[in-house]
Amino acid sequence: MRGYLLVFVLVAAMATGTAGASSAGKSLHFTPVKGKQAITVAGTAGANSAGKSLHFTLVKGKQASNVCNIATGDVLKANGSGFAPNGQFVTIPFYPTSSRFHGGIYTYLQNHGVGQASATGTTPRWSWNCTKGADNRPDPVGTYRLIIVDVQTAQAWGGYIKVINK
Repeated sequence: MRGYLLVFVLVAAMATGTAGASSAGKSLHFTPVKGKQAITVAGTAGANSAGKSLHFTLVKGKQASNVCNIATGDVLKANGSGFAPNGQFVTIPFYPTSSRFHGGIYTYLQNHGVGQASATGTTPRWSWNCTKGADNRPDPVGTYRLIIVDVQTAQAWGGYIKVINK
């Protein structure tokens, strides 16, 4: 339950860019988008009980990328590590403020954004398919804010996904 409470605190704190202290006594900070450029931020919130930091890199094929192109049918995957082995994580994405959803929480993720880390603390099944959003239609074009929370350790990663149609 502690992890779900942290999710609420993180969501509430996005406007200020900080979310108070983690269980390790460190504050969580999120870097904003610079202009309209989508940037991926490797954020950590201290170390988990095994002394590992939380890492999360978005990839397309074998290259690091946070751009999902509707026109080419892209699906982003993630190379996440440092999560609690076999533990749950929660993905909380926010629509672009320029979309008809005005920055609200995106709710079309598989299993409502709840996933399970592997026995080694990785996220092998995380994905984002920008061609299959609401009503199985493509996601609105724009920059999505993204938070990934390790429920067991209360660590979080913050970054961005840019959806394009070119």
